Amino acid sequence: MTDSQFRESAGDLIRVLVVDDEQLTRTLISYQLQMSGFDVQCFGDPRSAIAWSTHNRVDVACLDVDLRASMSGLDVANVLKAMDPAPAVVFLTVVADPKFFDPDFNPLVGGMSYLLKSGVDRGSLVEAVHAAHSGMIFADPRLLASNVGAELGLSKQQVSILRLCARAQTNAQIAELTGISVSAVETSLNRAAAKLGVVAKPGVNMRVACVSAYISAVMRA
Repeated sequence: MTDSQFRESAGDLIRVLVVDDEQLTRTLISYQLQMSGFDVQCFGDPRSAIAWSTHNRVDVACLDVDLRASMSGLDVANVLKAMDPAPAVVFLTVVADPKFFDPDFNPLVGGMSYLLKSGVDRGSLVEAVHAAHSGMIFADPRLLASNVGAELGLSKQQVSILRLCARAQTNAQIAELTGISVSAVETSLNRAAAKLGVVAKPGVNMRVACVSAYISAVMRA
């Protein structure tokens, strides 16, 4: 995927708000995103970022979870969403917390990206921003390295599909990558959801709920 594909339209770039109180990290992330064709605004102080956002469009908020201010990254996300539900969110963290994939703790779990700050590469960062902007879920690939599928009662195919879902791949893309039909992907996800204890609820996207449950389970392992 080329940098130009991350533009909304000619002359109208995806605008990313970066909030991180560590200057080096903030500068690196901002540079990587700017080099990838995004319009970037960055702040070290969350309240200054919120104030700026009241008068400016934000497409994606890239937020440090562990801000040392009186607000956390989740607090900032909730304030931004209260002002305007449109912005997508990319969370950056030092220590992975499975609670972020629990909708009771984090209502923003649908259409959210979650990255480990340490050693994050430009490719994953760009993928995460694009996925969140597209309303999909994306998890740092390093979070899914643990092989706990059998312990969860999942087949190898189900684990493979869930991992691809967590990389913001559509069912059609997964079908092409795995050599099975789209309906087989959907069936596999439905069976995985049952094994993970995911129950259908009004207004809940079952695909997102299933993937979130899997990511949380792997992180807890």
